[in-house]
Amino acid sequence: MFILRNLNTSEKIIKNFQIPALAFLIYPIILLLWCFNFNIAVLIALGAVCCAAVSALFFTLRLNKVMLTNSVLGYVFTAGISVLFFIWHYSLYKNISMSIALTLIILNCCNILLSYFFKYGCDGKLHPKNLAFAAFGAAALAFTLFIYLPSDSFINNLKNFDFTYQDFIFFMLLPCFALVLIVEAISLFFNEKFLNLYLSLLAGINLCVFVQCTFLNSKLTILDGEAMNWDDYTGYSVLSSVILLIVLALPFILQFVFKKLWKAVVKKIPLFVGLVEGVSLIILVIASQGEMFKTDSLILSGDEQYTVSSQKNIITICLDATDNEYIKAALKDKPEIFEGYEDFTVYTNTCSYFDSTFQSFTQIFSGYEELPIYEVDKWNHDAWSCERGIEFFKRFHDANYKMNFFVDASWDLSLLQGRVDNIKASSVKQSLSAYMGVVNDFNRLTAYRAMPFALKRFFTVDDLNINRNFSYGEGFNYYNDDFEEDIDAMKLADGSQNYFVVEHTWGAHTPFDRDNFMDTTEYLFDMVAKYLDNLKKFGVYDNSTIIIMADHGSHNITKYPNSTPLFMIKEAGRKSERLTVNAAPIYYTDLMSTYLVNAGLFDEEKDRELFGNSIYDFKEGDKRERTAHYRVDDKDYPPSKVSPLVPSFGYNVIYSYSYIGDSSDLLKATKKGPDRIDHMEEDAS
Repeated sequence: MFILRNLNTSEKIIKNFQIPALAFLIYPIILLLWCFNFNIAVLIALGAVCCAAVSALFFTLRLNKVMLTNSVLGYVFTAGISVLFFIWHYSLYKNISMSIALTLIILNCCNILLSYFFKYGCDGKLHPKNLAFAAFGAAALAFTLFIYLPSDSFINNLKNFDFTYQDFIFFMLLPCFALVLIVEAISLFFNEKFLNLYLSLLAGINLCVFVQCTFLNSKLTILDGEAMNWDDYTGYSVLSSVILLIVLALPFILQFVFKKLWKAVVKKIPLFVGLVEGVSLIILVIASQGEMFKTDSLILSGDEQYTVSSQKNIITICLDATDNEYIKAALKDKPEIFEGYEDFTVYTNTCSYFDSTFQSFTQIFSGYEELPIYEVDKWNHDAWSCERGIEFFKRFHDANYKMNFFVDASWDLSLLQGRVDNIKASSVKQSLSAYMGVVNDFNRLTAYRAMPFALKRFFTVDDLNINRNFSYGEGFNYYNDDFEEDIDAMKLADGSQNYFVVEHTWGAHTPFDRDNFMDTTEYLFDMVAKYLDNLKKFGVYDNSTIIIMADHGSHNITKYPNSTPLFMIKEAGRKSERLTVNAAPIYYTDLMSTYLVNAGLFDEEKDRELFGNSIYDFKEGDKRERTAHYRVDDKDYPPSKVSPLVPSFGYNVIYSYSYIGDSSDLLKATKKGPDRIDHMEEDAS
């Protein structure tokens, strides 16, 4: 077939065009170097080295013949790939020079590779019989990447998803079938020698993905919103890469050393991988007991996320993981961040009871202080069933408060019905864009899981939130940019109800678009300032109690072992000319009483036994023992079971550090070691 055969370009044309062909290889490399803004001396030195290296390869391998003798199909495919790459790269980075340089480099590489292939690997004919040989490898790889791994991720993390299995899995069939067609179509072009290499490659890739996902991902830390320090895993990256190279080489070793054995097993390797994963998927489906197919769920509706009362408001804005260390540094080095916050008191000596969102928010609003060292769903039920939590919500409802919580804490919302007022039943609203987004996000997650450890840093999914693709009635804004974007949608509620509002944002969790924690702190306080400006515009700022806090400090207890959360408050009616800094030793066990005091619902004589102290019971210089409870993965203890209620982050114990003083004393306590270690029956992260 003419379009599959290398062009018979004459020697005269090849000779006349060898210098332009060499220039076409060198030009994009020089252009790419220019894009990196090297100084002129470095640019000349690197350019000279590249010119010499490319020229040596060009004449040694006689690349002028290769570049000018590709097949018609090869040229068409090369041009198509290059155009698509240019469109993709320029749309992302808007750098015309770099896009052109990289596109030309890819064009040259594809042209050379395809020229060699059509010269040595293709005999100019299509081979339909090859389809049967490549079928197992193609089907197994497609099943692994687009059915098994997404299904495994979904079923093992059911509580993280607000949609059902059938809401997305059928659309995963599209890339699955597409990959099968592509892999099969490529096999049509191979002669017998190259087909065998192709089959070995398919078998090796299937094995590598299986080994990576089943065994080599054990060192992968849990996605808890903190960036993974890849440099700590350089040794493991090298070791795992060597293992994968050996696994990839196995089919080729069999092909050239044990040919009979190779013929017997080359198609069975992908078949084995597919069967193992198929059986695993069936077991997962059975173990889910139908939960993966349930269509209705309770959600925290965002219908009134930016609605406030014209009467009384108690508003909490939670900037997740914003550590007091960032605040103290900002107060010292960049105090202008706090312009507009003159009416607030910032407490610089705080201590949260727990160090995770689920645990901390549950403790703050239920008042439950038992450690979650037994089954998580029972602990959660016990927390919301305790007298303190029941009475807290009852008092606010009796005082005509509407309790609107916009909190991403993996709560079992069925336990909060009748207390939180913006809970609604909802089903997924489907659309083509939603399906496309879900497919893309699951493919990102699959790539992250399947990639060799050394490459995972380029496929990170710390910012991945697949739920965002679907609409669930009116979900609330949690991510910083989303929250900020809709602040101007604020409005006053109809009627005379008071409002108790809790706004939970992504806060200082990584990854973020700022260069460092100082920039992040500035961005977050600019965002909250816009919210406060809108309260002022509607004339409700003065009659509002406003708390700006974090539910816990930084998760990075390697860098911040004394991590404590931001906490600042403006009481209704308070006016001041400058921000007040208070070092009183406050504790998150004080918050329930603090809310009640500010609502005028706290009886000093009767309620102290039930609700405890408020932050106003402590002043600077007071000596008070507090205990910080941190989740830890301790190899000396057995692993925790995986909770069906909340995400499992791999922690198995709680370290408890008791201290008297401030964060410097907490730091000393963490260096000394925990006062108490409790094993968690289930990971209650």
